[in-house]
Amino acid sequence: MFSSLVDSPPTRSALERLVALVQGAQADGSLRRLVLASPRAGAAAGDAPVERAIRIDVKPLLHKGAPHWQWVHHFPTRDVTQITRVDVGLSDLQNLAGVAFANVQVDTDSQDVQFAVSRKGKATLRVGRRGAAPAPTALAHNRQKHRLVDLAQGHWHDLGVADADGHLVPAMARKWRQINKFVELVVGAIAGAANDASPNDEEEGALPELGGRPGWPKDKPLHITDFGCGRGYLTFGIYERLVALGYTHLSVQGVELRGDLVDQCNGIVHARALNAQGNALRFVRGDLRELAMDRCDVMIALHACDTATDHALHLGLKAGADVLVCSPCCHKQLRGQMQTPAMLKPMFKHGVHLAQESEMVTDSLRALLLETQGFDAKVFEFVALEHTSKNKMILATRHRTADAPASRQKWDAVRELKAFWGVKDQALEGLLLGAA
Repeated sequence: MFSSLVDSPPTRSALERLVALVQGAQADGSLRRLVLASPRAGAAAGDAPVERAIRIDVKPLLHKGAPHWQWVHHFPTRDVTQITRVDVGLSDLQNLAGVAFANVQVDTDSQDVQFAVSRKGKATLRVGRRGAAPAPTALAHNRQKHRLVDLAQGHWHDLGVADADGHLVPAMARKWRQINKFVELVVGAIAGAANDASPNDEEEGALPELGGRPGWPKDKPLHITDFGCGRGYLTFGIYERLVALGYTHLSVQGVELRGDLVDQCNGIVHARALNAQGNALRFVRGDLRELAMDRCDVMIALHACDTATDHALHLGLKAGADVLVCSPCCHKQLRGQMQTPAMLKPMFKHGVHLAQESEMVTDSLRALLLETQGFDAKVFEFVALEHTSKNKMILATRHRTADAPASRQKWDAVRELKAFWGVKDQALEGLLLGAA
């Protein structure tokens, strides 16, 4: 798996003792983890240089019912995960320890092990004792995080997210993370709480509070429209999760301009017989600027470009939606209009700053405008920036009663914000005023 390096290997005795200790800990189930650190200078055999990991974390796990090792290679700009058989892992450890990495740390239930190679190539092995060993715990493949949708469902294989055995396709890992986060947010808003399940990823923190809105009754008809649904990942995920939660009168519709994707998604629905009694999942070809909706309780528009987000929000408002979810994209309308205040010109002479500010102003105005219509609106990051550059979401839920004085205050705030930045036109505002 790993390229051999031109550096000379360290003294074999310490290395052989290290490998034997790790092999014994693996055999008796006491191995916790290995860390290979302190990369040594060197290049791969041959003339071409190779990118070198700065650290490797290794832990034992069960994969398809058999012991394996998971290797996480930490590069300066990314992480790469591999799973190997134990015998292959032991061989790789012997090739890497002291050659590619000067230090190896091994943690077992009863021992702390430190293997190190000095600059002169001298290898040492130090073994320390831990306290009482903890009760053994069962291994699980990758210690899978709790997810709200189930990869074992056949439609995820049809969509290319899972393989035939229901395992995540590695190339879809980031997409799978986004799908689950979207489902968590949308279903949480429908269920009336931001915690339909515990946050999937600790670093992303808790979901936004939305005023303690009561959950949608599970026996009440619920109409959901997902504009620009693409391949239908989110549409399938929301439908699956709501069915699992016991909703019995669902109408979930994905709207997409590309007819081939619509046909593909409808084919999956039919092939997998997903339309249970009382529930309906379907995909239609259409443009949100032209689509007429008699009813929509939840409107979703992810990555609708520029003013398409405003049209989607307005369409949801006209259809009487109680929950509006959008992930804006391509904030172009305001950027050409914004007049930078004199004191801020040194800051916004940089195009990247002006682009970021136009996004902030655009989405702040959208949130304020939704609040004029009796919604509680939040703007937040829904997933870590490393997984998608389009990571901002506007999530709005309707209050039980509209507050006229509060609405007037929000309109005043809209006018003041526009005046400060010299904004003349904003699409959602124009649509609301034109409909008034």
